[in-house]
Amino acid sequence: MQFESEVSPARLAADGKVMIVDDEPINIKVVQKYLKLAGYQHIVGVTDPRTVLSRISEEQPDLVLLDIMMPEVSGLEILEQIRADRQWAYLPVIVVTASDNEETKVQALELGATDFLGKPVNSTDLLPRVRNALLVKANHDYLKYYAKELERQTRQLEAQIAQARTDALTGLANRRALDEELLRRSSECNRTGSPLSVMLLDVDHFKTFNDTHGHRAGDEALRVLAGSLRGAMRQMDLVTRYGGEEFLVILPSTAIEGARLVADRTRQDVSKTTFRYDGKEFSLTVSVGVAQLAANEHVTRMLQRVDQAMYASKEAGRNRSSWHDGRAIHPVLEDSTIINSDGESAPQSQRVLSQKKVAMPTSPSSSFAHGSWKTVVPASQESPDLMGFQCDRTAFLWHVRQRIAEWKRGGSAFCVLVVQVEQDEQIVETQSQEAYDEVQRLTTRILHGAVREMDLIGRYNHSCFALLLPRTTLCEGLLVAERICQNSDVKDSSLMRGSDLFTLSVGVVEVAEGDDVTRILQRADAARSVSEKGRIGCQTGQWADVVEPAAQPQTLELSAALGLAGVGDAVSTL
Repeated sequence: MQFESEVSPARLAADGKVMIVDDEPINIKVVQKYLKLAGYQHIVGVTDPRTVLSRISEEQPDLVLLDIMMPEVSGLEILEQIRADRQWAYLPVIVVTASDNEETKVQALELGATDFLGKPVNSTDLLPRVRNALLVKANHDYLKYYAKELERQTRQLEAQIAQARTDALTGLANRRALDEELLRRSSECNRTGSPLSVMLLDVDHFKTFNDTHGHRAGDEALRVLAGSLRGAMRQMDLVTRYGGEEFLVILPSTAIEGARLVADRTRQDVSKTTFRYDGKEFSLTVSVGVAQLAANEHVTRMLQRVDQAMYASKEAGRNRSSWHDGRAIHPVLEDSTIINSDGESAPQSQRVLSQKKVAMPTSPSSSFAHGSWKTVVPASQESPDLMGFQCDRTAFLWHVRQRIAEWKRGGSAFCVLVVQVEQDEQIVETQSQEAYDEVQRLTTRILHGAVREMDLIGRYNHSCFALLLPRTTLCEGLLVAERICQNSDVKDSSLMRGSDLFTLSVGVVEVAEGDDVTRILQRADAARSVSEKGRIGCQTGQWADVVEPAAQPQTLELSAALGLAGVGDAVSTL
């Protein structure tokens, strides 16, 4: 059906196209007469059963009245061929037959017939069946249309969100994306002890370059430098445009010793890079500062230190690299001290204290104990300090991809959870849209109450959330799922009538060999689906007793409704 969004399904149904397939032209004329008297204008007759499929593709009918008893090709064969084509899976087909054979009717139903109509055809039997079938088709077309429209709007919104996190000139992450990632990474660093370093680069004499060669040449220089930096860093690193001609790179799981090597290697690579603009060849140099986040240090202080180190490189003659150890600034290529934070010289022996990297245990650690989790609050209350960052689907996929790259380079394991709100359509139908919105807000608070600051919550679709838990084993991921289940019992909203209408199903996976961003999310969703359908597993208790190391990726399924879990390879359950 061709329609405008404001046209009702009933009006669409009244304007639907009906195809009549019968080898007897007189039968087609009789049915056409009834339909035209009822107001149907678009009617197509087909007398040759061998051409039915091609005529359906050509005419695009909204309903087919199909005679069973025809020569050469029977109506049942045609029906089977129609249903074999996915594009006609929802095309209503009313079988017309003079036979009272029950086996024939059962066979037609099994092949996908929508309804039956006896011969000889009369208007009393014909018109209600035609109206109902066309109305079902119109409603399906409406749903299909709005599903595509919703998908289009979702992609548009995700593109706008991604654009809001991206620098328009260079295509790098902008300051907003940088601030979010720094807060998450610093939280992870303070919680687990993993090192975190940052590198700040500033283009030397950039104002002079702009004044001499023009702003367009300057823009091209920044684009070339951004591409060079992006290509030189690891996938787990985040290269951002910090402002103007400054670039900041986040180096996860990197202590100051490694960051110093990266800083000077990058500086040298940039100095060797040339680019052409307007027929001329240019080259640039950068001054670099680097610093590592100290224990219990706020990211703002670390950014101040890396900025001081970068300006020390400028003052030392530019095209230099310097690092800040928390008290003093040192040149990367020398042992001598440049200056300390108070403007006084510092001894050469002063070195940054590397944070000890804490290995994640294979059984639940104290950081996942119930006492360390933030208690969920009812949706009716405000909670300004909700844990965990929330993002859209595009940003969530980017973070998962980054974590996979980090894990492949020897980084810590992580878990992905998929959380589905069940009975979402039933809530809207039996209660109200307001109740459904309340369920979504409550689910969001449940998830925030079950995670840490370093974790990430993504809105996967209208009723599904995804969680990224860095430095988390499968055993620990199950504890998070258990916490979500316990908090999902909070259903004190005045809008919810009947606690059985609101349940959550959870799928949990740990990153494994062969995973990319698509596969790990598919495994998590498959685990959620098994939990949703089977709800079979062991009792919740000491999860370490039931999670055993295996060569194959393990998946755990948890049902919030029953508080049960299953453990097995792939998506099998106990």
